[in-house]
Amino acid sequence: MEIITPEEALKELVLPKCNECRHFDAQGDCPAWPGGVPDDIAFNEVEHDHVFPGQVGKYVFTPRS
Repeated sequence: MEIITPEEALKELVLPKCNECRHFDAQGDCPAWPGGVPDDIAFNEVEHDHVFPGQVGKYVFTPRS
């Protein structure tokens, strides 16, 4: 078993960019994805910079001001 330090573990942690979006609320809900944000968007593999087929409305990532 490999042992890693807490610092190394933090480097591996991927925080969803959704947390920085003005449309994402405190309960973890996104109006574009009421059934849950798709994993590829939530884990920053795909930018939500345009409207995707299947999403609700015209919401895209917009930084909190």
